[in-house]
Amino acid sequence: MSDGSNFSDDSSSDGKEEFVCNSSEKLTGDYKRNWSFEREYLNNKNKDDEEFDEILSYLPPVPQSHNSGMIPLGLLLQFASHKVSQELIVLSELIPKAYDQSKKISLVEFSFVAMNLFSKILALVKWYRYFKKYRLCTPIQYFLDQQSQIFRDTADALCGIARIELSGARLPYFEMQSALNNIWGYFEILPLAIKKRFVPEPPVSKIDQRFILSKINQIIKDRLSLISSKIPVCITDIIIKNGTVILKVSGEYEITLTLLSTAVNEKWTLLHITILVEQHDIGYGTKLVHPLQLHSIHQHLQKLMNESKNPINTMHDFMHEFCLSIQLDVIYCEAIQLIQKQYNRKLIIEKYDIEDGKLVLSYWPKYSDKKISPSQYKLIITHSKSTSFHGLRVYHLPYRSNMPQLDTNTGRLSLNTLISSTTTMRAREKLEILKKKLDKVNPAAGAFISGNSLETIKFPLLNDFNLSEDDHLSFGVNRFTGTYFCLSNILELNENILKLNDTLNNNGEIKEIQRLISNIRINLLMEKYKKIMGLNYLIVSEAVLPMKVKEFLKDKEKNKICIKFHRDLPYYSIFLFSNNFHNTVSISQYIVFKNNSDEVIILPFDEKDEDKSKNEIDYSKKLNYLWNVSSNTSNVIHLPNDIKNLILVMDMSVRHLKLTDDFKKKGVSLDPINLKKPNDSIKLKINNIPTLQTKDVELLKYIEKLSVFCDNRAKLLWPFEFYVKKIPIIADFYNHTLVEDISIQSFGKRNYILSNRTSSSSACTSASLDIISTNFIEKMAICSMLYKQVLHFSKYYYEYYKNFCSIKIFNFQKLIVAYGNKRDQLMFLTYKPSRKTYLISFGLGTTKSFADGNDEFFESQSFEYINVHNLITQYLQEMTRKEYFLKDIVQYLINTTEGLTCLFKSFKPKLMSTEAFGQVSREMIFFNQQFELELFVLDENSFQIANGTISLAIYVFDKRYVHIKDSSYGEPAILGLENFFKYHIENLISKSLFKMNQIERNNYFISSRKIYSVPLEIFKKITKINNDIDCCSILGKYIANLRSFDKLRIIFSQPKEKTISKGCNIRFNDFQRTSYCIKVVFQGATMINGSIPCKIHFTVYLEPNTFDIKAKIEYEGIFKPSDSDIQIAQEYFEKMLSNGNCPQGVYSFINILRLTYPMSFNNLALLMQLEMEPSINHYYKLSLDLVSNDHRNADQTVQYSPSFLIDEKSFRVLIPVSLRPQVRESKKSKSVDPDRLKLNVVWDIKNNKLTLHKPSTDLMKFMNDKIIKHNEMIKDNSECVIESCIRILLVDHLKEPESSI
Repeated sequence: MSDGSNFSDDSSSDGKEEFVCNSSEKLTGDYKRNWSFEREYLNNKNKDDEEFDEILSYLPPVPQSHNSGMIPLGLLLQFASHKVSQELIVLSELIPKAYDQSKKISLVEFSFVAMNLFSKILALVKWYRYFKKYRLCTPIQYFLDQQSQIFRDTADALCGIARIELSGARLPYFEMQSALNNIWGYFEILPLAIKKRFVPEPPVSKIDQRFILSKINQIIKDRLSLISSKIPVCITDIIIKNGTVILKVSGEYEITLTLLSTAVNEKWTLLHITILVEQHDIGYGTKLVHPLQLHSIHQHLQKLMNESKNPINTMHDFMHEFCLSIQLDVIYCEAIQLIQKQYNRKLIIEKYDIEDGKLVLSYWPKYSDKKISPSQYKLIITHSKSTSFHGLRVYHLPYRSNMPQLDTNTGRLSLNTLISSTTTMRAREKLEILKKKLDKVNPAAGAFISGNSLETIKFPLLNDFNLSEDDHLSFGVNRFTGTYFCLSNILELNENILKLNDTLNNNGEIKEIQRLISNIRINLLMEKYKKIMGLNYLIVSEAVLPMKVKEFLKDKEKNKICIKFHRDLPYYSIFLFSNNFHNTVSISQYIVFKNNSDEVIILPFDEKDEDKSKNEIDYSKKLNYLWNVSSNTSNVIHLPNDIKNLILVMDMSVRHLKLTDDFKKKGVSLDPINLKKPNDSIKLKINNIPTLQTKDVELLKYIEKLSVFCDNRAKLLWPFEFYVKKIPIIADFYNHTLVEDISIQSFGKRNYILSNRTSSSSACTSASLDIISTNFIEKMAICSMLYKQVLHFSKYYYEYYKNFCSIKIFNFQKLIVAYGNKRDQLMFLTYKPSRKTYLISFGLGTTKSFADGNDEFFESQSFEYINVHNLITQYLQEMTRKEYFLKDIVQYLINTTEGLTCLFKSFKPKLMSTEAFGQVSREMIFFNQQFELELFVLDENSFQIANGTISLAIYVFDKRYVHIKDSSYGEPAILGLENFFKYHIENLISKSLFKMNQIERNNYFISSRKIYSVPLEIFKKITKINNDIDCCSILGKYIANLRSFDKLRIIFSQPKEKTISKGCNIRFNDFQRTSYCIKVVFQGATMINGSIPCKIHFTVYLEPNTFDIKAKIEYEGIFKPSDSDIQIAQEYFEKMLSNGNCPQGVYSFINILRLTYPMSFNNLALLMQLEMEPSINHYYKLSLDLVSNDHRNADQTVQYSPSFLIDEKSFRVLIPVSLRPQVRESKKSKSVDPDRLKLNVVWDIKNNKLTLHKPSTDLMKFMNDKIIKHNEMIKDNSECVIESCIRILLVDHLKEPESSI
């Protein structure tokens, strides 16, 4: 093999293996030593090895310092793997976001790059393995590197010489021009040839240009004037400008010529050729002639013009024939493109002759199964032979004048436009032929051609002027196939329409067309009927009809519609459609239903004709046939509203027939009904009501013109209408007469309409019609029973009760009586037939003066309370069991309305907690909370006010007085009730408690079961809500005070000398208790020296006259606070603790009284005053936390305990207080008390120092520091620091200090 081969002539691999064993050191060491090898080895080499050594002898030796550019194979593979891994990571990030096609491209590119990379490495490895002469690469590379270095050194040396040495080797400037001028005698320096080659001529001026161009234009005009008679007529535009002439043939070409001299024999020079033939659908806007082709034409045409005697004509003949061939070829290409797209199997190319210049196209081909053949409709496009027109001519077969031609003037040829224009005119021609046929089918129909771009024939199916677009058949011609088609907006895939299309395209007979159109007319009407009826009714098949109906319809028309009025009941309507003569349609309608005897009734129906005779069907079939009518097309119902009215009238007829049976079944007689006018009312005659006795139906004597009719305008209603002659009572609440009562004053009777709704559905059902008759009986029963009561009450009303109440409404269904001083309380009375009882209820309304317009504003207090008689409705309901009860109920309402209203208004629901009191009480506490006062209804006249064990009975049955007595369980528990009423009735004021003796006290606070009659005016006074006494009435406050005092007696009822409550260290030395006074004696806290400074006498009693709870504090010993401080403490107890709900708070208050250290009581009194009267200058308001609830019992209930504690061993006092902003900040917080700051303040008595107990938060620590600083400021002062240290916390808003960085 040759040296360039990849394989050695030596097929053995011994030499290769030996070379592989050589180290890389041999490749980079001394050249002669590395490449000469041992002579013994060289003698054994073959001829190729000798040639290899000869080549090496010409190359320079390679030094050891030379870098041969080798790289380890492992490192190369590592680089390749890293490259592939990097590409794969990038690909995994981008592929999920790419489209499907982009994903495929990316994957292919990645696989190609990876394969190509490893293929190169594989090629190198194979080359290294099989090519033994790779040792030449190292010396060759070294030789080339030496040559490259020599070139670079040479370039650097030359550049240095040019920059440095040559700058000083230049010759001086010699006056060559002057020397030459002296030698030659003139100033032309260079030879002319050199001058023209290297020295440009001066440019021609614009004036010279215009002059020369005008001369050339004149020359062209003179030349053209000589041959003007020979210029072809097709050249319409000749433009001479800028030394050229432009010859243009519209739609073919445009050529620019010029003359280069004034010689008569000068040939025309062709400058430019433009082809004007265009077709944007072919080639998508590219030029039809390639520039290279145009260049060849340019050269060929120039040659022809140079050889011709008449070059202009030669040029035109050549270009004209070329453009015509292009135009014809373009049309042929477009025809092929159209056949492949929209005219597939709709256009045929019969012939295309390039030489003869002829193209024959056939449109509207004939179809035979799957084959198509040319039709008579053809387009022949060929070169025109006319002398007046030399372009492409279009011939139409069959011949017709004024057919469209190709637009060759602009050159924009369009076969698609030509075919569209041609088929449009042909379609119009076919439509005119079809219209003549349709006029023969129905001359009176008035078919007409409509439309602009797509013309169609509109054929009316019905003989009516009020027709919609859906009532016409549309006939048209398919522009692609030339076939007729028929369309209907309602009938889409109709069998008769498909048959009519086939008949028209096969030149069917007029009778067959007429028959098919008649069938389509029936199908159209049926579809319209189904579409409208299917909205509210169920369209069923003939198979679901009763058997007798099937037999009746066996010989009838096949075109029928059966609808079912209800899904579950056999009420049907049947429509039969048939063809008549003179293009008319007959529609027969039938009603099918079952009567109460389960007999099938068929009634032929026509809502227009009322005088038709009745025909009976065979009796053996048990079918009643009344009449049968037909309506021709001129009167056929086809409009949607008319169809809706028709089916609705049929539905109403079925309802009336069924309703008649239901009324007769329930004993109500009816006059004969007219099925033709189902909207007319049905006259009824009722003599008795099955559910009522004869004495209760007196109303029926005065009823006239009782009728019922159906109102289906919104929802289905069956109102009953009747006249009542004798009206026992008339509404007189308003000064003006109501509209419905005017007829009573004028005619002595009144018209009433009672609505009766069956359901929201308009379907006719047996259940819904039964509801109508049942509701009628019930409503008449309501009218009769109310009439009975009102008739009996009317004579008493106009004689007496008219002065105390008014009739607001009486409409025989309900009675509304307005009573009260302002007539703003209402009583509603009606009757419930199903329960055979009267229903009574109460409500509120506007006052009579406001309704009459006497008051400009509505000032009633009806928004603050309800009608209190609602509380006793169940008791008043018992009164309706009497035969005549209305007078008694009205009398009761008049007597009790003011008293009960005042009683109910005197209470406002107020809950109080019972948990703390329950821990020390011996009473059974069942609930954690209870109402402060509760009102109980015992019967219609008896009521009870209760609070714990105290109960007060109130009896209301008189207009002038309210009767009250103590009704407490067991012994009488209400103290001083007699003196309480004397104080408020007689204004009898008694002495104070401490000015009375013991006998006077006992007599004053005596309790008994005596009944007291309180005038209504006084009762209003003591039950009126007073905002000054905690939004409570005087009576309510009186009962609440008695209950609170009772609780305080339990709180103080601890055994003598027994410590009260854990941690308080309170012992009562003396305890005195009566029903109206409690007195305890206890010692003050131990002083630092161990002495006891005083005894405290603490008295709690009921104040005569007002029965308020009062406190009296007295000190006996060396320590005695000021009278003002004692007065503040007494007021604090009366305001905060006298309710008795917080026993632990009372014990904490006793601890406060025991605090006898210097100025301590004064400081605590000031804190009490701050709590009762907070300063407006303070941000916070203070409250003493006298009760602690931080501990839990074993059952996880809250353990309440006193929180104000005195440690008499360490002489420290725990003073718990809470701070709350006077304006709440956390308005949106869901916490109970989010803004509260709870402080456990500890006062060290010995050091007179105040601190916070175990401050945990930063805010607490900040407050503690603030208190300590204040202590330091006033430590020299001997006064107590409690009040001043707490007061400084109230002034400003306390926030956590910001941490310093």
